[in-house]
Amino acid sequence: MSLCSICTSAISNSQEMFKSPTCTEGHTAHKACVDPRYIEASSCPACQDARLAEQDARLVRLFRESENSAIYRNHKISRAYKNRSKQHPRPLIYCSIL
Repeated sequence: MSLCSICTSAISNSQEMFKSPTCTEGHTAHKACVDPRYIEASSCPACQDARLAEQDARLVRLFRESENSAIYRNHKISRAYKNRSKQHPRPLIYCSIL
């Protein structure tokens, strides 16, 4: 008896089981738990979820890196503006484009 990779309950012999021919991990699931699009495409929903989670983590990491870069850049510009405004009594226009 195996476990459904979607609902994690046991798959009994009387229940229909889905196993993707392209899955290299050996994931199985209740046929009722699997979205019909995965069945038609013969793709594994558990493997697809893992790939999407990996892509999401990569996007979050890239966003944080770019956000940190923008924060650092703005801080550096802001500090330069403050130093320059002490030297020049006239107001300067400060613009930040992200």
